Amino acid sequence: MKRFKMLAAVVIVMGCVLCLSAHLWASESGKVNINTASAEELSTLNKIGMKTANRIIEYRNSVGKFNTPEELMNVKGIGEKIFDLNKDRIVVGNADPIKTGD
Repeated sequence: MKRFKMLAAVVIVMGCVLCLSAHLWASESGKVNINTASAEELSTLNKIGMKTANRIIEYRNSVGKFNTPEELMNVKGIGEKIFDLNKDRIVVGNADPIKTGD
């Protein structure tokens, strides 16, 4: 019986780990629409914490929707370096991510 309980505990823990890692992988690989994303979704971007994510939402609510991904740099705390880290994941509307000449 002890062996069964231990096996059950291991299976439950492994299941939780797999679910969590799948969620994190999806968040990291997915695109983020900065016009519709929640603070939690915005915080999946590199170097964007909840404080900056809330600033993005405040900016979006006061100024209006972003027309281009580059407009994200108008938000306090987001400069060119942070934008460059995230430009492949940022979209506005149904637009494709920014294409660079690389």
